[in-house]
Amino acid sequence: MGFRARGEAHCQSFKTTPKTVRKWLTRFGNRATGGLEDRSHAPKDPRRSITEGQRQRVLELKKRFPSWGALKLKRHFGLELSDKAIRRIWREEGLLRRPRRKHRRRKDLKALKASLRPFEHLQMDTMQLLDQEWSGGYHVIPQA
Repeated sequence: MGFRARGEAHCQSFKTTPKTVRKWLTRFGNRATGGLEDRSHAPKDPRRSITEGQRQRVLELKKRFPSWGALKLKRHFGLELSDKAIRRIWREEGLLRRPRRKHRRRKDLKALKASLRPFEHLQMDTMQLLDQEWSGGYHVIPQA
């Protein structure tokens, strides 16, 4: 019986994929039973910590130029931090504006229309057609 047949049997018994079974076999071959233990999902190189000096500089620049964004400040002043890290500092300090809330009228209108029965609310629009001679120059367009 080849690996493929054994692998498929193992996949079915463990309810997993062949890729996972191959990963387990590789780990077992390298470290025996120790290789099958759960591994940490933490990054191997933790991100650089932000120094207090960098933090103060970012806060000072934001207070001095409140309308500038993280990318513009980073480019203009040559900051080493990423724009995401800069925004995280601002969010922690409460310097970011909250996003504007959407207008809710549209949702209310959808709910109102959903509650109406067909032809309960009927609207008539008219438009004047000067080049038409029938109907007195007016054409009625019914809309529901």
